[in-house]
Amino acid sequence: MNAMKAPVFAAFGIMALAGCTTTRTLSVSPANPTTATSAQGATGLRSVKTNAVTVWLLTPEYQTDLRKFAPPAFRVLVGNGGDKAFDFSVADVSASFGGNSVHVFTAAEYREAINRQAQTRLLDVIRKTAQQKANEGFFATSDTPAVLDAEGRLVHEVSFPLSSSTVEGWAEIEAAAADKRDAINLERMERLDEARWMLVRRTVAPGSMAGGIVKLDPTQISRGQALKLVITAGGEPHEFIFEVGS
Repeated sequence: MNAMKAPVFAAFGIMALAGCTTTRTLSVSPANPTTATSAQGATGLRSVKTNAVTVWLLTPEYQTDLRKFAPPAFRVLVGNGGDKAFDFSVADVSASFGGNSVHVFTAAEYREAINRQAQTRLLDVIRKTAQQKANEGFFATSDTPAVLDAEGRLVHEVSFPLSSSTVEGWAEIEAAAADKRDAINLERMERLDEARWMLVRRTVAPGSMAGGIVKLDPTQISRGQALKLVITAGGEPHEFIFEVGS
């Protein structure tokens, strides 16, 4: 299992702030300089120069709150039409909205965000369960932070016991929090499994193709302007334009 780090969801300049989650839409802009193509029932955009790039929009709807883990996502496929191999990675993908840069997650960054968000949720479950047990008279809670293992089990007290029922109290917390903890860990593993399809560095030989899924930071995208995705394949930029709606 993947170990989870400190219970602070602050990954790559993105803070888990409380607020409303908004569902927004993405669609292909009529101003797109690329042509539409169909494959396996999905419509994509294809740009051909020396090399070819095809982009499929995977999220006609996305969530503005990164904690929901439903950000704008695209499948990208590049084909090498030249006579020299080139490397292709997230570094060759850029996005902008209203002229401002939008962060493109690496697979490692996205996995880190998933783990940190799960850690935060697990701590919240422990704290709420501990408070409930404190209200039932087991002990009084304090601000002592919890430390959890990779599976979300409590390995350090979140409060100072004030009665002789310490062991029983923590057993009650573990039992009461077990179902929620297991559900959070199951969701975490499912999200991590999704991340394995994200784009990683590949060497694209002449006549071959490579690609993967790219995900964008939804907190840096609003509405009313174009979202531009630029894929650089072997030094050639290929631009794709999408409209953001409410």
